[in-house]
Amino acid sequence: MPVKGVRIGAFGWTGSRGDMTWTDENGNECKGSVSKNRYALSAEYDKDEWTFRAEYIHSQGWGATKVDSRTVDFSKGDKADGFYVFGIVPVIKSKLHAKARYNLYRPTKEWSTSKTMYEVGLNYFITKNIQINAEYARVNDRTLGKHNYNFADIQLDFKF
Repeated sequence: MPVKGVRIGAFGWTGSRGDMTWTDENGNECKGSVSKNRYALSAEYDKDEWTFRAEYIHSQGWGATKVDSRTVDFSKGDKADGFYVFGIVPVIKSKLHAKARYNLYRPTKEWSTSKTMYEVGLNYFITKNIQINAEYARVNDRTLGKHNYNFADIQLDFKF
């Protein structure tokens, strides 16, 4: 935290995922480890109810066909990335906050596979332990036939 309210972060990881299986170009079944490398960079300002945050993530390494699978999926490529930026600002101090977020994820690090979300919303504090959150999002998912769709979300939160 170089300045009060400001945080800067960096994360890196290199390693492998073992006990994976795949079929090579000659049709032979192979078994072994698959290397993986990841890093993330982030920055945040959080002071007096004003919050701004941004993060970039990058992954290199072959993934699996599905969660908990041990089969390598070469069709998705060996790179993925994403980033987001968001802000929360007080409209009425300690009572009402407005928020906005831009979120992008590319599971193959190609624009044709990107999923982008544009979100806006409000947080209203009924008491210090009860709040209502409302959000609207416009989604552009380039992997779908109909790329764009919308959703709204309303939540009631209790803190105890």
